[in-house]
Amino acid sequence: MGNAGRSKGQEKAGIEHLVPVCVMKVAERRASGWNGELLRRVFLHQNGLAAITALATLEASGSLDRLSRERLSCTDVVNDSPSPGAVAASIVAACDAGWLTVHDDRGGGSVVSLSASDDVAFALDILLDAHRAIRERDRDRPWSVESTVARLLGCVDILTSAKASVSRRTSLPDAAADLLLRLLEGLLAVPLLPRIERDHDRADLAPLFAALDLGTSEAGIKRVLSFFAPMYGLAGSYAQTLIRLPDRVAAGETIAPLDVTRQIDRSINVRASATAHRGYFHAATRLVARHFDQAPLAEQPRAILDIGCGDGSWLRELYAFIRGSTSRGRSLAEHPLVVLGVDMDPVALEISERNLSNLPAICLLGDVGQPSEVAQAVASASGIGMDDIMSVRAFVDHNRSLGHMEGENGNVRLADGVYATPSGSIISAEAVREDWAEHYAQWRQVCGRHGLVVIEAHTPGIATVRDRLESSHTLALRFYHALSGQSPIPYEAFRGAVSFAGFSSRRSVLYPETSPTTSISWLA
Repeated sequence: MGNAGRSKGQEKAGIEHLVPVCVMKVAERRASGWNGELLRRVFLHQNGLAAITALATLEASGSLDRLSRERLSCTDVVNDSPSPGAVAASIVAACDAGWLTVHDDRGGGSVVSLSASDDVAFALDILLDAHRAIRERDRDRPWSVESTVARLLGCVDILTSAKASVSRRTSLPDAAADLLLRLLEGLLAVPLLPRIERDHDRADLAPLFAALDLGTSEAGIKRVLSFFAPMYGLAGSYAQTLIRLPDRVAAGETIAPLDVTRQIDRSINVRASATAHRGYFHAATRLVARHFDQAPLAEQPRAILDIGCGDGSWLRELYAFIRGSTSRGRSLAEHPLVVLGVDMDPVALEISERNLSNLPAICLLGDVGQPSEVAQAVASASGIGMDDIMSVRAFVDHNRSLGHMEGENGNVRLADGVYATPSGSIISAEAVREDWAEHYAQWRQVCGRHGLVVIEAHTPGIATVRDRLESSHTLALRFYHALSGQSPIPYEAFRGAVSFAGFSSRRSVLYPETSPTTSISWLA
C-alpha cells in the first residue's frame, strides 16, 4: 500500500478511526486491577493476531490492492478468493477498525470498500510490515516447540519497532493508542506464550515481556506463564497456519479446512480448552444433577451419554457429583447409573476407557452427525434405550463436517460471516443455519424423555464482535473456526434450529446474557 508522499500531519490525524468508538478509557479499564488487565490482554492479543493476519491475507490475495482502487461487490470478493481470502474479508470487516467496510443489504447489493483515509492506510502499513517481517523469519522453519520459541523470541525487535512507529508517528488518544498497540502485540504473544515452559530462563524472556508491557519481574513472569499463558492456546494452537497463511495464499495454494486442522497444535489446544471451559462444565454438571434430585428415583435416567466424550473427564465429573451430592448417589445400589462415552476418535476412546475404568462405563465409536447410528450402538452395547438415557455434549455440534454441502459463493453475505466446506468452497450463513436445524431434527427423533444438555460456542453478529474485542476472543474464534471448516452460529440461530427441530428449552444459562458466546441448554 505504501505511505510515500503523506505529510506528517496526515500521518497523525484521523487514526483514531482505527478503533471502535466504544473503547473505554484506560483508567476505567484498569480499575478491576492487574489481573483484569491481563485477561483483557489475552482477548485483545488473540483478536489482534486474527485481525492482522486477515488483513495480510487480503493483501496477499490481491483484494487489498483492488480495494484501494475501487469498491468491490461482496460476490466479487468471495468469488475471487478461495476460502481463506473470503474468510479474511469477513474478519477484517468484523474487526470494524476502520479498515474495511461492508455496505450490505439483503437485496444483493453488498459492496465492500477500503477506508479512503490516508491516515488509516498508513497505520495499516505498520501492521502489514510487522506481519510480513515475522513471516520472513519464520519461512520454511520447523514448528517444533524449541525451534518456534527461539525463532519468535528473535522477533521481539520487529514488535518493538512497530510499536515505536505507532507511538512516534501518531497522536492517538491514550485509549486508542493502547488498543492498537495491544492488537500489534498479538503477533508475538499468541504464538509464543502458550509454548513457553514455566521454568524457561527468565533473563531470556525479559525482552519479550518488556516489549509486551507486562513487566520483567520474576514473580510477574511466573504469574503470566502459570495462569494466563495457557489461555492463549485457543488461537495459539492455530498460529502456524495464521503466520504462514498470507504466503500460502500469495503462492496460489489451495488451502482446505483439513490442511488447517492438520497443523493445529493439539497439546496446547487441549490445555487451553481445559482452562477456558472448566467453569462451563461445572455449571452444566449442576444442571444435570438437578434433574437427579427433582425426579423420583424410579423415573430418573439409567444412563448418561456423552457424545464427543474426549478423554471422559466430564463423564467422570458428572458421576462423582451425582454420587456425592444427590439422592440418586445415595441409592446407586438399588438404582445403578451407567456412563456412556461416544467419540469418533479411537485414541480419545482409549483415554476415556482408562479414565473411567473404575466406573460402570461403556465407551463406543460414534459420530455426533449420525444420531440414529449412535442410538443403535448404545442400545446394543448397554441394553438401555434412549428413553432411559440423558444425553450431554460439549462443543461438538459446530465441529461436524460440512462435506455434504455445496459452495454457493453468490449468496454469501460477509456481514453474516462465512463458512468453508472441506473442499474450500464458501457457503452462506443461512445454509449453515438450515443444516443445524436438520441436524437437531435428527437428534429429536432419537432423544428420549430426559432430553439433551448441550454446551455450545456461538459466533455473535458483527456488531457484537466490534464491542467485545477487549472482553472475549470472539473475533479470533470466528477466524480459526471458519478456516478449519467448523460452523458455530449465533445463539439466536441456535435457538431457532432447536425450536424448528421440535425441542423446547427447559433451562438455559448464557455467557454473557446478551448475545452470548457460550450457552448451556437443557433441551427436551
